Amino acid sequence: MVDGQRDFAAERQQKARDLNAENGIVTSEPDAEALAAMRQRLMQVQPALVEELGIDPAFIDRIAAVTGE
Repeated sequence: MVDGQRDFAAERQQKARDLNAENGIVTSEPDAEALAAMRQRLMQVQPALVEELGIDPAFIDRIAAVTGE
């Protein structure tokens, strides 16, 4: 069942990309290096964002422990 849902989601995403392209919207597919650089930039502002949004810092710490961040 899960594989079927993944296939369905992938198909819908491709149709959405195709529709966007037909309407002049360009989809970006950054390489691993660009993704890593952006992640580094975003992680620098995460503490301020956590505070601004009122997110429990302990929750962020638990996520970091699981993801190895």
